[in-house]
Amino acid sequence: MTQRPLSTFLTGLLLLTILPLVLTAGWLAVDDVLDKQAEMRRQAATIAENLATAIDYHLDARIGALHLLAASPLADDPQRWPDLYAQALGYKERFGSHVILAGLGDPMPMLFNTRTPLGAALPPLPRFQGQAAAPTALATRRPAVSDTFLGPVAKEPLVAIAVPGIRAGTVTHILLTTIATRQFQERLDQVVFPNTWALSLVDGRGDVIARRAPSSFDARRDIESMGRFTARLTTSPWSVVLEIPRTVYWAPIATTGIGLALALTVAIAASLLGGTMAGRCLTRQITALTRANGTGHSSITIREIATVQQSLTQQAEHLRLSESRFDATFEQAAVGIALVTLEGHWLRVNRQFCTILGYSREELLALGIPQLTHPDDLEADLLAKRRLIDGEDGHYSLEKRYLRKDGTPIWVNLCVTLIRNIEGIPDCYVAVVEDIQARKEAEAALLASEQRYRQLVENANSAIIHWSGEGYITFINTFAQRLFGWSEEEIVGQHIGVLVPKEDANGADLTDMVRGIIAAPERYQHNTNENICRDGRRVWMAWTNQAIRDEQGRVTGILTVGNDITELKRTQTLLHEGEERIRFALETSQIGAWDLDLVNHTAYRSLRHDQIFGYAALLPEWTYELFLDHVHPDDRQHVDAAFQEAVATGGNWSFECRIWRRDGQLRWIWAAGRHAGGEDGDGRRMAGIVQDITERKEVEEELRRRNEELEQFNHASVGRELRMIELKRQINMLSEQLGQPPPFDLSFVEVDEP
Repeated sequence: MTQRPLSTFLTGLLLLTILPLVLTAGWLAVDDVLDKQAEMRRQAATIAENLATAIDYHLDARIGALHLLAASPLADDPQRWPDLYAQALGYKERFGSHVILAGLGDPMPMLFNTRTPLGAALPPLPRFQGQAAAPTALATRRPAVSDTFLGPVAKEPLVAIAVPGIRAGTVTHILLTTIATRQFQERLDQVVFPNTWALSLVDGRGDVIARRAPSSFDARRDIESMGRFTARLTTSPWSVVLEIPRTVYWAPIATTGIGLALALTVAIAASLLGGTMAGRCLTRQITALTRANGTGHSSITIREIATVQQSLTQQAEHLRLSESRFDATFEQAAVGIALVTLEGHWLRVNRQFCTILGYSREELLALGIPQLTHPDDLEADLLAKRRLIDGEDGHYSLEKRYLRKDGTPIWVNLCVTLIRNIEGIPDCYVAVVEDIQARKEAEAALLASEQRYRQLVENANSAIIHWSGEGYITFINTFAQRLFGWSEEEIVGQHIGVLVPKEDANGADLTDMVRGIIAAPERYQHNTNENICRDGRRVWMAWTNQAIRDEQGRVTGILTVGNDITELKRTQTLLHEGEERIRFALETSQIGAWDLDLVNHTAYRSLRHDQIFGYAALLPEWTYELFLDHVHPDDRQHVDAAFQEAVATGGNWSFECRIWRRDGQLRWIWAAGRHAGGEDGDGRRMAGIVQDITERKEVEEELRRRNEELEQFNHASVGRELRMIELKRQINMLSEQLGQPPPFDLSFVEVDEP
């Protein structure tokens, strides 16, 4: 067998393996390019999502605070708007953005704006293209965020947040806050990303709210679809758009291609040269190894070391990228994050943590946890950490107070996780801190509002009861307890039917009333019924019922407010009985009643009134002009003149006149009326009575005729004087029986007997 030199063998081996190496190198180059582009995409998506999350948190905090202002009862009473304005100024101090109270209308009026003094004249809310916050909030009854617009007062680009004020399911007002777009530009400028990329915040129309990009950047020219990454916000129609120019996106291909070509050229040359040199080197090493009796180092050991070194280099690169992503997330997080030693010293804190406590990073790292924790919260925090060290908990979460640099306490939600090394020994803590000061202040304000509401309910002079959708009492105020004779402990939990009799004093069935209120509360929004007290007494109540519904619209309870109208009912009964007695008196005395409207001259009458004028039944309508048509023409002028004088002076109207009945009979009537204006004495009505006095007039006529005859007898015969006096006395007696003054003066004959 022919023997060949080792160098020849190695050279041939390298030549045989060069083709797979070339293919492998090409594949590795492509894979490296794809990895770099994938990493680039991941980093871009992470930056866009983190910024979108931060802005969502920024908007959510303001929406939550606006919710509290919109729900405040101060917004319902214009007299209390100064207090609401003061709270809005507090909002402005907290968030750095102004607050607007807007009414409903088209356009919507601005009721106040913290940019101007309370009461200053304000323009209506502006209209602009795109999504407007106030109309959207009014239409959806949910908070809304607008697109950008030019503020009519601020005269700069703004965005608006609108929260509807809802009362009984209806929007009654809108609370808005405006934010200058420069605030978002400042936040965007703090984001860390390559300076060759472009980062933008755009509204629902696609208009730019804030942007950071290279000076020569042109999106239409430089960007392809695969280089654009969009993260949509959840609280608004906005989006965060990160764009990578195509020259940057495809740069790894060019770099790798050139490098691969050079590498292949060098590799081929090196392979040929290396084969020869390696053969010679291995020959020398084998020769040297032979001479050293096998104690020398073989070349294969060097190759393994190179492989290990290459592997370590790759791992170091992956670790660097991982740390880079961690650093970006750590610093850009919307919450405070800190690494803490087991002894309570800060190892590392992010920017948001420094902002929450008001310290610089250097100042904070020089302090310990006990120095920054409120004394009242320190023990609970230390106890929770001991439980972590003892392995009782893997993490803990609690609400505590830190002390800011200015000495003021701030409430935070603290989540702490213990990090252990590979041996399971505790190494350090990771603390995540969320600023909840605004929420705590809102909770305190809500608690105070609820306490004021409860005091109002408890001190109200009305019965206030809340009962569930099944009819069981869950709340009863003090007034209702005294009225119905039940204590709160005795009646809460009982069915509302304990206060409702089966039927009222009028015989009305009340057994289904409670079920009816629950099934159709709108029909029973206002109802009057009799209720029963614990001691059996019955009281009449006027109730207002308001249904309380869940998100699906199901009735979960009824809020009932009632007033005791027992005395009012008793008074109404007595009044009705009195009216019946008056009606009976008028009917039995054959007197008609009338009530004339002095504005339109229409009158309400009793049946007897129309019967006097010859009508068997009430006419559909009666007017003053129709009455004058019935008056005898010879009496009409003086009757109307007396009426006009009574109207002009506010005096009474009383007269006697002749009328033509419908059947053609001529009758005498007497009528009287007086003004019956309201409490303000406006004199819009006149009420009175009318009586047919034809028989009395006939008697008077007969008396007049007889009087004339007596006068004739007096002139004819003095001897008949005594009989005449006697006749006059009888006439006087007859007049008195008819209710008329005696027509003859007979005092001259009333002489005492001797």
